[in-house]
Amino acid sequence: MPETISRTPGRGSGRQKSWWIPWLFVGGFAIVFVVNGIMLTIALDSFTGIETEQAYKKGLAYNEQIDAAERQAALGWQVALAAEQSGPGEARITLEIADSAGQPLDGAEVVASLVRPTQAGHDRSEALPRSAPGRYGATVALPLEGLWDLRVEIRHDRGRYRVTERFVLR
Repeated sequence: MPETISRTPGRGSGRQKSWWIPWLFVGGFAIVFVVNGIMLTIALDSFTGIETEQAYKKGLAYNEQIDAAERQAALGWQVALAAEQSGPGEARITLEIADSAGQPLDGAEVVASLVRPTQAGHDRSEALPRSAPGRYGATVALPLEGLWDLRVEIRHDRGRYRVTERFVLR
């Protein structure tokens, strides 16, 4: 008869060889919690504060924006807007306006808003004076290089017109 060998550990044998495996799971979860805590702290500390103010009211006013765009298209104005760097820290803004018949549009009040899309506190507005029939423009000093949004609003007895251009100041 073959001899059977019993492999049950005795009383004085100490720990099992795989005693550390449950602690491996505990350590893995601890690492995940620590990394998540660090990422949460960084995310909360690096919030830039850029958000849409009064988002609910702006959402409700969406139909008004659609109506304004339709009124603007019905005017048939031909508008050419350009923003070019004219020197260090300076941009030359030019605007040409013609009515639906192609005639220069005079007597308009033109206001250019320069908005820094990535940093608050550097936005400014400038009036663009008339330089020739149907032409308006000005040179504007800007405090920072980089990306700028140029939003121009044209107010005339015949209606309002808005146009936007994005440019980079180097």
